[in-house]
This record gives sequence, C-alpha cells and structure tokens, in this order.
Amino acid sequence: MIAVRHSEPVDVDLAIIGAGPSGLYGAYYAGFRGLRVAVLDSLPEPGGQVSALYPEKPIYDIAGLPAVRGRDLISALLEQGAPFEPQYLLGDQVSTLAEAGSTFTLGTAGGRQIRCGAVLVTGGIGTFNPRPLPEGEAFVGRGLMYFVPSLQALADQDVLIVGGGDSAFDWALALEPIARSVTLVHR
Repeated sequence: MIAVRHSEPVDVDLAIIGAGPSGLYGAYYAGFRGLRVAVLDSLPEPGGQVSALYPEKPIYDIAGLPAVRGRDLISALLEQGAPFEPQYLLGDQVSTLAEAGSTFTLGTAGGRQIRCGAVLVTGGIGTFNPRPLPEGEAFVGRGLMYFVPSLQALADQDVLIVGGGDSAFDWALALEPIARSVTLVHR
C-alpha cells in the first residue's frame, strides 16, 4: 500500500473518495485498466465501515464467497489492488472540488491537493462516530469500547453489549463461544 505525505502533490487519472469495499475494488479495476489512482478517506485505515465496525463479523452477501470476515475481505481487496500501486490518502477529509477544463482538483481539510481527470465517489455513510453512552467517556479504554477490533480481546471476559440493532445481536452471537458470559441489554 502506497501512502503519500500531506506535502506531496498528487496527480492521478482517477481519484476515488471512499476507501470502503467499493472504493478498494474500484482502485483495483481502474489500475487493471492502466489508470493511476488515488483513494481518499477520512478514516485512518482502508476498509470503511467494515474495518471500523465489523472486522471480525462474518459477511454473507459477497458474490462468490459463502462467508468472509470483514478483516479478511478488506485484506483481499488491498492485495488484489496492490500490483497497480494505488496511492492511499487516509485520515483526511475531502473538503473542496474545483474543475478547470478537463481536470479536477480536490482539496482536503489537511491541505492536500489532488489533481485528477475523474472523480469517483464511493462513500457509504461517510465519517461516523459512535453514539456515546451517557457518563461512559470515563470508561473508554478501561472496559468500555464502541468497536470490537478483535474478538480475542474479549475471550474469557464477561461482556455486556448495549444496543438493539442487528449488529448488537451479531456481536452477541460471535462472542458467545469465546466470552465467559454475554449479556445483551436493549432499552
């Protein structure tokens, strides 16, 4: 994966805004066809929501794969695109777009300038933050987490999951075999 420092100018054929699965596949597809590609995302790592929220969750709706963990899907997409050397500009939000003839210039909040012939937006839900628990901030890093980067971090632990959506239930099912206990709290 090629990362570019903020101060370096970027000049590519295609800028892809969004480094989730669609953006990563787009980088492969364009690179395979000979285009120079930059992939931009406000998150600090590629993979979008899949990497940030569901790295351990099995995904069942990817063509050709009966099931794949989020982390493995993102790793495979990065590996697939690697021979074409897309530039990854991560942790910096696109804030401006200007057109001059057949060239576009993207500007980022961090001061980067990216010149390109085309822009592809593959942003899903965009930048996201968890809905914090009231009075929970003091416990972040001391037992409270909003994302589960690794199931093994919770092995043999008593786990309390707060939430009633699909992902809360999915995490409870995924943790049940390895945690000492799992309790799901909803409303």
